[in-house]
Amino acid sequence: MKVETFTILVAEDECVQRLTLINLLTMCGYQTIPVENGKQAMVELENELNDIDLVLLDLQMPEMDGFEVL
Repeated sequence: MKVETFTILVAEDECVQRLTLINLLTMCGYQTIPVENGKQAMVELENELNDIDLVLLDLQMPEMDGFEVL
């Protein structure tokens, strides 16, 4: 029986919050792709090798904010 693992992109510029989310999601069995800003989020979203199921997006980030990513 194949168990499906979901991948979550975590876009959060605050290090402690990002690490907390990553640890919690990992303990729940999810794979995570952590990024620090919207530009990095866009790179990961455009990468055809990534199979991202969900995006957790901070709205206020440097370089490119969450509204621009949306």
